[in-house]
Order: sequence, then C-alpha cells, then structure tokens
Amino acid sequence: MNAWVDPRDVVALCEAILIVYRNHGLRANRQKSRLMWLIDEWGMDTFRVAVEKHLGYPLPTAADKDEILWDKRDHIGIHAQKQPGLNYVGLHVPVGRLYAPDMFDLARIAEVYGSGELRLTVEQNVIIPNVPDSRIAPLLKEPLLERFSVAPAPLMRSLVSCTGAQFCNFALIETKNRALAMIRELENELHVSRPVRIHWTGCPNSCGQPQVADIGLMGTKTRKNGKAVDGVDLYMGGTVGKHARLGECVQKGIPCEDLKPVLRDLLIQHFGAQLKSELSGAPANLHVTGLDEIGVGSNLPERSIAQGASPSPATLSSASFATATTIAATLGFAKSGQEISCTEQDLILEVAEQHEVAIDSSCRSGTCGTCKQKLVEGTVRYAGEPVALNDQEQAAGMILTCIAHPVGQVVIDA
Repeated sequence: MNAWVDPRDVVALCEAILIVYRNHGLRANRQKSRLMWLIDEWGMDTFRVAVEKHLGYPLPTAADKDEILWDKRDHIGIHAQKQPGLNYVGLHVPVGRLYAPDMFDLARIAEVYGSGELRLTVEQNVIIPNVPDSRIAPLLKEPLLERFSVAPAPLMRSLVSCTGAQFCNFALIETKNRALAMIRELENELHVSRPVRIHWTGCPNSCGQPQVADIGLMGTKTRKNGKAVDGVDLYMGGTVGKHARLGECVQKGIPCEDLKPVLRDLLIQHFGAQLKSELSGAPANLHVTGLDEIGVGSNLPERSIAQGASPSPATLSSASFATATTIAATLGFAKSGQEISCTEQDLILEVAEQHEVAIDSSCRSGTCGTCKQKLVEGTVRYAGEPVALNDQEQAAGMILTCIAHPVGQVVIDA
C-alpha cells in the first residue's frame, strides 16, 4: 500500500485490513476467497482508501529510503539475546510437519529450559526463547533435537512446503512428502556449502510462497507421453531482505518424476553444489544436461553453460534466463567513469541510486520511460515488459534501468 506504519499502529492496521476483506472480499466463491482477488478487482488505491476509512486517519506514505540492513535470516541455531545471559534456540522442523507428541515435547522443553514460550517462524520452524547459558548444554541433549536439529544440512535447512494434496483440497500435487524425499536424495548426491531456499506450493494460491525463494516450485498438472501427471512450474531469483524482489517463472509444466535432475543441475550451475562422487577427483561438470533435456536452459546465455564464454550485446527476456543472486556482474557508467560490482539479480537503477550515480527517474513501474539510458556495452534482461520504449529507441539500444538486470559486464551512458 506504499504506507509507513508506526509500530503502535500495526495491530490496528491489521484489524482494519481483515475487516475490509471480511466486508468486501469475494467470499461467496471459494476459488476467489483470497485478499489478492479483492485487490485485483479494486486496485491498490481503492483498497488503501477503504482501510484508511476504517482506521479513521490517513496513513503516511512509505519512507524514501529503505533502512533494512540485513538479508534473509532463518533464526536456526543458538543465538545470544540482547538480555545478558539469555539465548534463543531455533529448531529446524522439516517442512513444518509437527505431530501432537512433538508439540507436547516442545511445550515441556520450553518450560524446563526457557520461559515456557514458543515462537513459530515463517520458515515453519520453532524458536525457544529465554534459555539461560547454563541450560544450553542439557537442552542440546534432548532426544527431540535429533529430529529438530539446531544445525540441519544446507538444503534441508531452507526447505519450505505448503500442506499439499494430502490434507488440502486446493492443492494440485502432494508437496511435503515429495519435497522431503527429493531433498534427501539430492543431499545424498550433492555437497552444498550454503543454504538454498527451495519452496514448494501445491497450487497458484502460493501458500508456500515460491516467488520469494531461490528456487520456487508451484504445483500443476502437465502431460507426459500423452497422460496427465503431477508437475511443477519453476520460479527462480526471489529474494527477501534488503533488496527484496519476486522471482520469475522460467519453466512451466515440469513432470515431478523428471524434477530431480533439473534441481540437481540448477544447484550445480547456480549455487556452487558439487557431486559427491566427483569431490575426490576432477571438479564437478557444470554442463546443464538435465535442464536441456526438458527445455529449461536451452535459452540460457552461453556463459551460463560453459565457463569463460561471454554474451553478445543484446537484451534477454526474463522468462528465458534462470538466474540466482550469486552470479556476479559489473556495471559501468560511461559518463561518471564508475565501475561497480553487483549481481545479476540487482536492478541497474537501484545500483545507480545506491552509488549516487545521477539517473533521472520518477517511477519504478517500467511505463513512464524517465529512467531510460543507452546501453553502451553488454547485455541486460528485463523483470517486466519495456513498454515505455518505442521500436526506434529499442533499436538504438535504449533500456529502462528501473526493470533491467545486468548480465555480466554492462556499461550504460550515465
């Protein structure tokens, strides 16, 4: 809503949003009984006016500068609290699946070692706060922590899944059991040095939030050998934190039975994973064979497949480029002479603003055209459609910096 909210007003704002949805949402149709459908019908401006009317006062607009300083945090592990001598312990609950005996055990552990309080995270994990230093060691010996670890493996650590078809009538595929089985198989085959956020959701309602994951998987039905089978749509590049952005769908209708080699090759290609069978010998082969077999990666730039190659000056569509935040890029500004290291997930306009390079811009929608600049060298891909550029401008190499991502070495006329 482009609103700044004082912490004291958060509860009142949440209540107002819920009441506006209760009174006006499309709740007679279960297929559209979601807040997103009301906003889709009204538009954000009308929705904001309705919320402000219920609140009884206008909301100030969002701050000009984003003061968030951190990237995504999962709170798993043992962390000191700001209160001296106290800690919070984050337990990893695989895909958030808790049974009644687990809940009783967690309640007992919270009473014995903490203050009787449990907190749940958006990654489906559990935090036990207010654990004194002296009780950390005995807490770690609890049998429950053999399953709910404080130090899970990197792939399992960041795995998120919605309820799936086992218990949800809306889900098109089973997610939790399939996600667990898939990650265990991948962990047996791969060495991964850092967490990779893989999110599963069983239907377009997106309870598993695939659009904010490094790798997002949305359940669908597809066809293989003339038969309908469970499948997923693949999303890439979502980030949460300082430079939050939604990921983009890069491949539709991958049969679930063909998914493991796709994920394996994505992890090797974009997240530095290595085959355990090759760790004692030559470096892992980076060729994306599994992607090519099903059509993902066939439109990737050459250098994404073979090391050392570089793309020719052009623009790429976002749907044909599966990327991740770890791919390095260099952004040069011809007039100022600055050269800035960034990633291929960064937006050119944001990099310019962060380093105080002057680019005239009045919006981020990609429709006004005020931020357009000439691409002097390199390649960009768009996170949207550059509709504000006419054919002549595109032919002359103009780009919209507000929705353009750099690919490799890029220089613009600024």
